[in-house]
Amino acid sequence: MSTPPANPFLSFSFAAPGPGPDVRHDVYSTPKRKASLEARSVSKHRRRIVTTAAELTISSSNGDTSGGGSGSSNNSASKRSAKRRVKPEQQLGSGSGGGLPEKLRSPGHPEWPLRCVCVGHNPSATAWAKGHFYAHPSNHMWRLLHAAGVSPRPLTCVDDERLPIELGVGFTDLGHDCPGTNSAAFKRDVLRTWRAGLFERLRGHVRRAAATAAAAAAASAALPDPQCGGAGGDGGAVGGGSSGGGSGSRRGGAAAAAAAAVKLEMEDAAAAPERLGYPHVIAFTGKRQWRELFFGTPEAEALAKKVDYGLQQARPPDWPFPPPPNGPLVVVLASSSGASALSNEARIAPYRLLAGLLRDVRWPHSPERSVEAQRLS
Repeated sequence: MSTPPANPFLSFSFAAPGPGPDVRHDVYSTPKRKASLEARSVSKHRRRIVTTAAELTISSSNGDTSGGGSGSSNNSASKRSAKRRVKPEQQLGSGSGGGLPEKLRSPGHPEWPLRCVCVGHNPSATAWAKGHFYAHPSNHMWRLLHAAGVSPRPLTCVDDERLPIELGVGFTDLGHDCPGTNSAAFKRDVLRTWRAGLFERLRGHVRRAAATAAAAAAASAALPDPQCGGAGGDGGAVGGGSSGGGSGSRRGGAAAAAAAAVKLEMEDAAAAPERLGYPHVIAFTGKRQWRELFFGTPEAEALAKKVDYGLQQARPPDWPFPPPPNGPLVVVLASSSGASALSNEARIAPYRLLAGLLRDVRWPHSPERSVEAQRLS
């Protein structure tokens, strides 16, 4: 039986049974392919040499003289292994603090009672790095506040520092010192700490804001009426009689009304001084952070299952405020995260409700407050 001629384009080799070298089947063993593989291997080897030289240069420039190229490689390997050994709570920044401070007052201004305090869950890695709330490009918060009518102008994340004095809107988080995007990683014992911390921070804000409001009201009440004494008479003389007097009379009436409002406010808060510092609305920017406050009793956990968007009637255990009308309203807003699967209409509806609740709340709270803010700042 004759043997068929060999194919000149393919070279098949088969391993012979028994001892000996293992010669494997290779359909690409043409001379051109072999030359290409050899050239690629040489090129990769050269790149490795160049990379090692660059690492040596960087290492020496940083003052690392602990072992040349192998030391640099070992350092890189140790850093990678150390990164893998980091615990989840360390990656979330638990206890590191300070990356995203609360924005309950504007820089250079006193801490006033706010129309609204927005409470998020915890800072994202982007917000933590930038130092501004809702700073991720896919987050809809700033667009929603403008589109719903809470803000009359378009906003960006850097406006979180201006809004406390500009609109009376401040920002904090339930887990304000724990950055991370995986909110499910935080367990029940962590949430207990968060709840106590949030309530204490809200109490601290109320105390400081009440002190500012009380000082401003007292200073305003002590101010003399500008239309009494020399100021009003001079205005009438310069203005030519009745027109100056009429203008002075109107200004005097406005000042008297404002002083009466301040006096009424002080008398109303005499029994509970901290009431001066209460925000009008506390808005939780997502169901999760409001629902996570309801634990500790079977009744509270049953209420947590009924949380929906909009105005909230129930309050969690140890809630630091009295119920309305003496205490602030609570609103749950839709999550502004880009990962939230909501339609635009479903997302913006609770924000429109918030805009309606804030529309009738004066800001500044009284004419004296804006003047006193400039004096105290």
